[in-house]
Amino acid sequence: MGRHVPQKRSTGWLGQHFLKSPRLAHSLVQQASIESSDLVVEIGAGNGILTHELARRAARVVAVEVDPSLAIPLLRRFSYHDKVLIVFGDFFDVPLPGQAFRIFGNIPFDKTTRLLRYLLDETEVPIRRADLIVQEGAAIKRTRRWNLLNLCWAPWWAFTITRRITSRAFRPSPSVNAALLAISRKTNPLLPEQDKASFARFARTAWPESDVRSAMRHHLPARRLQILSRQCGFSLSASPPDLDVHQWITLYRGSS
Repeated sequence: MGRHVPQKRSTGWLGQHFLKSPRLAHSLVQQASIESSDLVVEIGAGNGILTHELARRAARVVAVEVDPSLAIPLLRRFSYHDKVLIVFGDFFDVPLPGQAFRIFGNIPFDKTTRLLRYLLDETEVPIRRADLIVQEGAAIKRTRRWNLLNLCWAPWWAFTITRRITSRAFRPSPSVNAALLAISRKTNPLLPEQDKASFARFARTAWPESDVRSAMRHHLPARRLQILSRQCGFSLSASPPDLDVHQWITLYRGSS
């Protein structure tokens, strides 16, 4: 992760909503329980309001900013701060640390799903936890609604809304409220890390079917499926989204 000075002008507003209050920035970072030994990668450093608070708590902060009109002032502001490295570039193109690290970011709302896929689908990325300011609806979708993406991540990650944030806290003010979404790696994952891709393939082939019997017709013998349904307490006529993650994992293991 190298430092270089941006040479081009800003291409315009990139969908960012900046926090206005240093007090709120302090509270959000405090709520994320950043520790003095943590390496934190900040996505979208913006005006540096969160960068400053992260640097007060973490061992080191790598702050990534794609907009040169923001990156240049950040480089000047933190040029003598030995705990902060400002990186100019698109986060998706920046090499991530090889050691365990945390993510913190006030991200453009329209990048939320892409970012989560990028961070959570890979097996080699050593993220311990990510705290992201996202649209409140997106946070609710990850924590309260059962869908295919949630299922694919559930064996390894836990999602929690730790703070709701009014739209008035940002400049420019978005049309919707936001939330701080905490994504924590499970201490005791439900499946080995190397099963991520195969479990996702299994879930994607079964999810669209009308019922469990149809979903499992190419994966499990009918007799074996009946036994598992009785053991795990689900009906063969149930819709695949009605099953919880533990029932899905039982079917996945049974099909192996």
